[in-house]
Amino acid sequence: MTINTQIDTPEYDAAITRIFEKMTDTEPGTKEFAALVSQLAALTKVREIEGNLQLKEADAQNKQHESNLSCELKLADIHLKEKEFEKPDRVSKDTLAIIAANLAGIALVLSYERMNVIASKAFGAVMKLR
Repeated sequence: MTINTQIDTPEYDAAITRIFEKMTDTEPGTKEFAALVSQLAALTKVREIEGNLQLKEADAQNKQHESNLSCELKLADIHLKEKEFEKPDRVSKDTLAIIAANLAGIALVLSYERMNVIASKAFGAVMKLR
């Protein structure tokens, strides 16, 4: 979003230009010249006030835009943190295969131990979980 920060007062600029043109054709020190000077001062003041209002509006829009961007960045950061802490819903097939192999090994050792005496060193063959 591009915010226009230029003062746009073409109607006042055109009126000021017309007054300057009239002033070049008028003799200084006359009542008409004094009236033109007071009109010029009034138009310049109004143009300045209008410009200040436009700048204040642009500043308010800029602050609102910055606030919106800040909120969007915070939301994006929260979503990223949520994804970091999400746990997978399922156990991988590799892990299930390791568990099944270890259980089968334990079952074999236990069934053999029922029939024959086995040393405790045989349990070292069972793979440890990672």
